[in-house]
Amino acid sequence: MRSIRKRLTAAGLLTIFTISTLLSLLLSLSRELNETRSGNKPQFRSELREQPSAKQRTCDVFSNHDGIHDIELVVFGDSWVDDKLIAGQEKRGKTWPEVFCQDINCTSRLTFAASQPQSSYPYFEPVGVYTSHRTHDIAHNRTSAHASHMLPDLESQIDSYLSISTSNTASRNTIFLLSLGFWDIHSLAALTLNVSRGIIEQCIYDIFGQLDRLYENFNGAARSLDMNQRTHESREFCVILPKVLDPTLSPGWLKQRNLSQVASSTVEQQKNAIYLTGLWNEHLENKTRAWNLKDRVGPKVHQTKFIQGNRKLISILNIPQILLDIIFNYYTDSSLRHDAVSSSLECLHEPCVKIHQPASFNSMSQSNTSGVQICPRPENFMWWDAWHVGPVGNDIVGKSVRRAILEHA
Repeated sequence: MRSIRKRLTAAGLLTIFTISTLLSLLLSLSRELNETRSGNKPQFRSELREQPSAKQRTCDVFSNHDGIHDIELVVFGDSWVDDKLIAGQEKRGKTWPEVFCQDINCTSRLTFAASQPQSSYPYFEPVGVYTSHRTHDIAHNRTSAHASHMLPDLESQIDSYLSISTSNTASRNTIFLLSLGFWDIHSLAALTLNVSRGIIEQCIYDIFGQLDRLYENFNGAARSLDMNQRTHESREFCVILPKVLDPTLSPGWLKQRNLSQVASSTVEQQKNAIYLTGLWNEHLENKTRAWNLKDRVGPKVHQTKFIQGNRKLISILNIPQILLDIIFNYYTDSSLRHDAVSSSLECLHEPCVKIHQPASFNSMSQSNTSGVQICPRPENFMWWDAWHVGPVGNDIVGKSVRRAILEHA
């Protein structure tokens, strides 16, 4: 009986906290919408990127993609950008990087992002790609392999890319996309803020440490290409870094996360996740500015006139904002909804893919057969599954990326 009371108390407090958080979000968005009204028509925000303090040049591939050929998109990160289709998941549609790639007429796309295998559900707690296994092992005081280790972290993914990279990298118009943070925050929310704050900062440093590796490889490939062609062409090192969405907004936070049954701990983890999301995005912006001011080449690369001409061009995309706009539009009168959403979206909270989950994630002896139900019309759902947006959200985000970069460059 005492255990039941604890669970009911935890559920009640978490529900209250979730409602209060959502109300605060809606009030904030409502103020912004009122400020941008023109007559009876609201001007929905199209921006995904924060306005910088000074105008910055963007990659040519965004402003002149129709006149540029041989565009390659290289994707690193987690399940939010993993485009490998699993059998039976064809209705999921394209990921937003796939839509974006189609929008700029990519000639090739390489994806090193990874997801937890479908066979892991529903008997194992959901995990995803971490920025760094080492950093998380230190944070959790782990001395043995964890479930997340079966997925390549960012360093491992970039190792795989560098193993196949050639001098052709510099001859192409390559865009590097790194999408991380969602599963880092999902894990770190269970720790005290004294620990998780430092780990968030270290994760951001890890990301830019790996960007240094990509940049050195890019410069090396460019130098090799110029030596062969006897040219000294200035090239662009083009990077997209999306901000992370607050994991507590996903259906899986309440339905699939193995939260503590202690009421204070349950609510505390949700508060932690919201705080850590803001901290992650803030550090991402600050570190980007600092990284752009660094010496244009790493310490192991010779200072040549050509290499000094290469430009670092990073676009931080506020992708969560457009998803929050969809949520806000859903709660407003239907006449105010975005056309792309109002035509199909009917369900905001329930995912298209539902999994019949056992009482505990530790039931390793049970076989994972069936138990997965996929809705007939995924376009009616905001969420594809418990942790990822569906076709509507991905399509809107993917088609907005290039425009957002150009509008706020």
